Amino acid sequence: MCEAVSTVQDNKENNINKANTQQDYLEILNDTKNPRPTAYSPITHDADQSNEANTQRNCSKILNDADSPRPNTSCLHEVRPDEPNTEQQHCAEISNDSVNPTPSSSISNNEESSRNVSFAGRSTTSLMRPRITVLNSSDEDGDFDSDDSVKDPNFNTSSSSSSSSSSSLSSTSSSSSDSEDESHHPINGETSNRETPIPENNINENQERPKKTRKRSAEPQQWKQNQIKRLRNLGMSYKTRHDKTIRAKECQPACNDRCRLKCSSFMTEEKRKELLTHYWALGDIEKQRLFIDKHIKKITVKYRYTTTPTGRGNNHAFYFEIDGKLRRICKKMFRSTLDINDRIIRTVIAKAREEGFLEEDMRGKHRNHKAVDTSIKDGVRDHIQSIPRIESHYLRQQTSREFISGGKTLTDLHKDYMQQFRDANLPFANLVMYSRIFNSEFNLGFFVPKKDRCELCVAFENATGDDKTKLETKFEQHLIEKRLSREEKGQEKDKVSQNYIVAVYDLQAVLQVPRGDVSLFYYKSKLNNLNLTITKLRKPDDNNSKKRGTTNDSNDSTDCYFWHEGEGNRGSDEIGSCLLAFIEKETQREHTEPIDFVYFSDKCCGQNKNRFIVALYMFAIMKFANVNSITHKFLITGHTQNEGDSVHSIIEKQIKRSLKSGPIYVPNQYALIIRDAKKTGNPLKVHELSHEDFISLKCLADDIGLKSLKRVKITEIKVLQFSKDNPTVMKYKLSYSDENISEVKLITRRCDSPQLKPAHSSKLKIKDNKKADLISLVKSNHIPHCHADFYYNL
Repeated sequence: MCEAVSTVQDNKENNINKANTQQDYLEILNDTKNPRPTAYSPITHDADQSNEANTQRNCSKILNDADSPRPNTSCLHEVRPDEPNTEQQHCAEISNDSVNPTPSSSISNNEESSRNVSFAGRSTTSLMRPRITVLNSSDEDGDFDSDDSVKDPNFNTSSSSSSSSSSSLSSTSSSSSDSEDESHHPINGETSNRETPIPENNINENQERPKKTRKRSAEPQQWKQNQIKRLRNLGMSYKTRHDKTIRAKECQPACNDRCRLKCSSFMTEEKRKELLTHYWALGDIEKQRLFIDKHIKKITVKYRYTTTPTGRGNNHAFYFEIDGKLRRICKKMFRSTLDINDRIIRTVIAKAREEGFLEEDMRGKHRNHKAVDTSIKDGVRDHIQSIPRIESHYLRQQTSREFISGGKTLTDLHKDYMQQFRDANLPFANLVMYSRIFNSEFNLGFFVPKKDRCELCVAFENATGDDKTKLETKFEQHLIEKRLSREEKGQEKDKVSQNYIVAVYDLQAVLQVPRGDVSLFYYKSKLNNLNLTITKLRKPDDNNSKKRGTTNDSNDSTDCYFWHEGEGNRGSDEIGSCLLAFIEKETQREHTEPIDFVYFSDKCCGQNKNRFIVALYMFAIMKFANVNSITHKFLITGHTQNEGDSVHSIIEKQIKRSLKSGPIYVPNQYALIIRDAKKTGNPLKVHELSHEDFISLKCLADDIGLKSLKRVKITEIKVLQFSKDNPTVMKYKLSYSDENISEVKLITRRCDSPQLKPAHSSKLKIKDNKKADLISLVKSNHIPHCHADFYYNL
């Protein structure tokens, strides 16, 4: 080999025939007899046969370069990994090649030497990289930023800055456009509207839905900056945060005819657009970098005559897969086809490792984050879990949210949490961390929610387009029913007399004991107390200045049936027992004529609208001789405002006033407060009930023979009525607008003497953890010992 090099120099000095010298050099450089296998598909160099003038020009360039001080690469040849790198074998190859010379190529010798190189250190490990086929690239969407090595903490610019690519083989005119910002400017000032198919996310239908929390979770994919990032990674047009329009990616002008690789001869515009589309459809900066890495090869210099180290790095060759084969192209063609700049190429070269992998993008992945200890977070969760939950009286079957007492704010809860951990000499979280866990990991709400607005009205108000049209008929009928129900109540009030009783009943929100400003009460389970108010309406005074259909609440008389959860539940047995007690109380008065009862209530099926209440009305008609009829009218859901609400408001105000003077420890204190709540008009009558006062309506329905209500849709009934003349027949209306009333015979046989059976044979047992909390308050003297017997006997 050394002899071959010296021969070249001697030939130049002695003006030896250039034709022979050219032939010798081409034989050395065009070693194509035994092509080296690579990790890629076999590279076929279909270089066009050029004319003799091009060959002479290329060989002349080689001879001229021999005098240059740069390292001589003319003797570079392919070194196979399985062959020893000995000088004798190289010389043998040279001598063999001289016997069978290869045809001349239009590609320059420098380029040819760059082609037949040894990928030392990478040829054996590049098989570890999964090969990416351009035409079969997966369309996946990823939220990654564009290439920006400035933000990457592991990005090393030392190697990339010194490295140079083989783009120097291209013409001078083509290399002048290699600027980093080239791909960011539209051609001729026009903005392209190329549309790249956006990959759809693979959504698993069986994926478990996220747990509902107090506040909605963040959705980073909907953030404006991430949407911009997504469009940028897909090569689509977008607007920056400063309202600057960035054009879509499109193929830039290719290299001209002066390109020594003649890329335009085999790279069609259709193929370029296809490569561009599939590259940007990757939508992931990591996959795009991997694509570039698979189509770049490093050119390693084997011999240098200068011993002085230089800062010159390795050259790189660029390839595209065309017709199933990798074809070498110039750097300008590579960049312009993918519409990328030098920055991402430098980044890929800098991140490439000898093992065959690319370094991970480390932007935003540093581990120097300030982390809160797990034990502190667990302490916050345990404290929130210790807060007793309150079952919602209004929405317990319509919401997944849990409720806690509204006596404290989130800041108050954090203060109690800090005090608890300070006393235990333990670290604690700040208010921000406490609030974050409270809102993101728990679905808790303060206060007990009420049905302030009708669900159908809200749904119609929020609906748009076709959805609103579909709801329009239902909504109009809903408004008609709401208006008619209120008019019906006003008409019934006009009929009020000694023998015509109109009453409204409703169950008040849960009242708890103990209740007060003691912080420990908040974190202990409490005893629930129930109060059913039955308000007997008075006939409106014609001289009253109020609107028709209303009356002075102070003239209404209200009976309050009060009990706690140790004596009864809140089901139909308890509600029906109170209604029967009210009917019995009214029948004991002196009446000249039979009494007609009219009830108004909400449509709660578990308490007011079921076969057990129907059986109770049938029993009352048969038992009490002076009861002529019982009518029950159900107010429209979401519009159940009635006179009972004002009674509940009066009671709540009185409770707040009482709490200013001290806590409420036992249910008897509530009974006293309710009695004193109404300052004017008829006072509230309190009936304290025990488990012995409640009857079993299920047993009553079975004794009467009312097994079910399959003959009528009880849930759609607006009005039901029982009369003395035929107590086994139920008259009903499905709408207040119905002029005719329907009838249905519920039982075929009549039981004249059904027996009332108690619903509970003994006091009800409360939960063990609740009783333990109450006993602990007694033992810690937070509840006075004078009330100890009550709690111990629960």
